[in-house]
Amino acid sequence: MGLKVVIAGGSGFVGRLLIRKLLSKTDHKIIALSRKKRSSKESRVSWRQCDMFSLKDIQEGLEGADVAIYLVHSMLPTSRLSQGSFADYDLILADNFARAAREKGLKQIIYLGGIIPDAQNISEHLRSRVEVESALAASDIPLTSLRAGVIIGPEGSSFTMMLNLVKRLPFMICPSWTSTLSNPIVVWDVLDSILEVLNKPEHFSRHYDIGGSETLSYRDMMYTLAKTLKK
Repeated sequence: MGLKVVIAGGSGFVGRLLIRKLLSKTDHKIIALSRKKRSSKESRVSWRQCDMFSLKDIQEGLEGADVAIYLVHSMLPTSRLSQGSFADYDLILADNFARAAREKGLKQIIYLGGIIPDAQNISEHLRSRVEVESALAASDIPLTSLRAGVIIGPEGSSFTMMLNLVKRLPFMICPSWTSTLSNPIVVWDVLDSILEVLNKPEHFSRHYDIGGSETLSYRDMMYTLAKTLKK
């Protein structure tokens, strides 16, 4: 029998593609959570409006679910009316989700985060990913963490940013962030990885680094895009 799979962040880049993947490769029913009210023509997909800052909303969003896939990353600019950072917001959302998941007795949470380097001085962005992972693990629901490199795919934020820079700028003095190293992974392999660990007890309470075989800087990736585009 198919599962009821909640996708938190179902309207995002990975979430939309994951819904299509689950529809084509499984018989699972999908509950997709979004801040905005949405609808679907697919009988196996139901959208639930959910403010992740509301514990009550998340509890209602997880009603009847078997497993959940957590794809939420705020990365929003701080409001002038709040002194919180994106890391603060992400931690609050993850804690709310963990408490709701515990109450609803989910079988598994799958979290898509980032590869964590061995170096102690990691970026605020990656440090936030670690905090979110820890908050979700505190739910006592078996957590499977997929720590991905830069995800390459249509409409992906990192890919789109690099593509636009290469297409629009005649030349560029590369800032320091372009030397950051990663193991980029195509989004289709990320989706395959999620399906591989979904509802499989041998993957419960474990984490995996997922990335391509090449270690590249953002500058290297932009060079590759420029060559492909004949720029």
